Amino acid sequence: MLALAAFFVTLLVRMGPSYMTYFQVRSLMDRVIEKPELRGAGTRQVLAAVSRQLYIDGVRTVDKSDFQIKREGNEVFLVLDYQAQEHLGFNVDVLMHFEHRVPFPPRP
Repeated sequence: MLALAAFFVTLLVRMGPSYMTYFQVRSLMDRVIEKPELRGAGTRQVLAAVSRQLYIDGVRTVDKSDFQIKREGNEVFLVLDYQAQEHLGFNVDVLMHFEHRVPFPPRP
């Protein structure tokens, strides 16, 4: 029973920071997408704003290359897609895949 508890504590300690970073970046995406100066901005300007906000928030494991601007029909999305790998012990690693998309507000 103690070994099982230790296993789950190890999972929490190893995987927790990656999930905290993911939720921090999700919040960052919501803030960036709502900036009035980015309404109608091009891909380069939006990704530069994301990069600046990542730097300000101290996010080091996710960078600008993990983001894309995608168009689906009449909607445009800011898309985050990245993987994080954490070592658990011996020759065992865990691979986490994170994806999130935020729609751009419609143009006035």
